[in-house]
Amino acid sequence: MQAADGRLLHNLEESMRELLAEEVLEGNNAYAADGHGLQRAKKGVRIKHLPRVLLLNLARMRVDPTTMRVRKMYKKFEFPLEVNLSAFAPGAGLYRLHAVIVHSGNTNHGEYHTHVRVSAQEGSQRWLTFNEKAVAPCSERSAVDANFGGKDVKVWNYFDLLPDEIGMSPLQCTCRSDCACALVYVRVGVDVPAESSSSGQPSCEFF
Repeated sequence: MQAADGRLLHNLEESMRELLAEEVLEGNNAYAADGHGLQRAKKGVRIKHLPRVLLLNLARMRVDPTTMRVRKMYKKFEFPLEVNLSAFAPGAGLYRLHAVIVHSGNTNHGEYHTHVRVSAQEGSQRWLTFNEKAVAPCSERSAVDANFGGKDVKVWNYFDLLPDEIGMSPLQCTCRSDCACALVYVRVGVDVPAESSSSGQPSCEFF
């Protein structure tokens, strides 16, 4: 959700591009090559292949360096029902969202629940919500869009203000309590390479 330089990332594809972005090492930050001194070089990560089941941590919880306390990031972060990851890993193909793990509340008083997509009948899908007490059906919007984070406009009494005052008053908003903190995607219609399924982890190379 946040780049190394502090920039906010707004969606899944933007976050993937940031993960794989090349860094140029030069000047005082140049690469120290044995016997050759400081050299201009590129540094980065390449994904060789992805597993069939992909778990993505959105890093909603961060340590605030000024207070040394964990804080929750409520900023809006969008993720699709389906995403083609071939641009990020050769032959990765299409992935479909299978589960959304949600944190509700704040860092002092919060709880987790999960929305899972299941097959109801041939060719149809539905969502279920799992929490500490029960399992219940839910809508696609409740499972996905409602957990992007961000802010909602507060409901407030417009009769307390004159019409001119309403036009001049900024909208009152509140942060969404429910925010997705992890996503599970499953590859669609592609066999899993043996080396990928054996480790269960993405295979990467650093340069």
